[in-house]
Amino acid sequence: MARGPLNLPFELSSSGLREYWSSRSRPVQLSIIIVGIALVVALVMIAGYFSRPSMEVLFRGLDARQAREVAEKLEEMGMTYELAEDGTAILVPREERDRLRLQLSPDLYAQGTGFALFEGNGVMMSDFERRRQWQIALQEELRRTIVSIDAVEEARVHLVLPEQGVFLREQGTPSASVWLRLNPLVTLTEKQIKGILYLVAGSVENL
Repeated sequence: MARGPLNLPFELSSSGLREYWSSRSRPVQLSIIIVGIALVVALVMIAGYFSRPSMEVLFRGLDARQAREVAEKLEEMGMTYELAEDGTAILVPREERDRLRLQLSPDLYAQGTGFALFEGNGVMMSDFERRRQWQIALQEELRRTIVSIDAVEEARVHLVLPEQGVFLREQGTPSASVWLRLNPLVTLTEKQIKGILYLVAGSVENL
């Protein structure tokens, strides 16, 4: 069979394609169909993967009731979310995470229970090193979340997390301070202020 201008084993016409197809044996035709279906499925999966938003942890360490209530609020807001870690963590699109944390923290804190923003660190460190690294990471995570507010130009978060003694009377009280620099000619709303307060308080045990 003469080859077309693109060096194909058939002419790029309906009659050429029909002739090429009819000249193939049944097993070859079946193989072509299977390969075609596999290519379509692969392309759909690749397109779905790259179009899927990057998901990050909104809150973790939630009990079943907390997770259900947060999920219901996200559904009411029309937000995409995923449950992870046996339903104790909720993931949301990265670009929405900080805004949602500030918006939903007051509701979680009002229930009298805390939450976690990320997972604990490695097991090869001492308790002191692990606690110190976790404190630094939490301060930075809180700072980044607060800076996501349009009115905030810069933020600093300092946590004091005393060592917990064996006896109740030996346990210190944690504290936190938040320093903000606002953009010119803007102020924080009462809702934003409460969001910051409850975000910090809810992410530190006994604060």
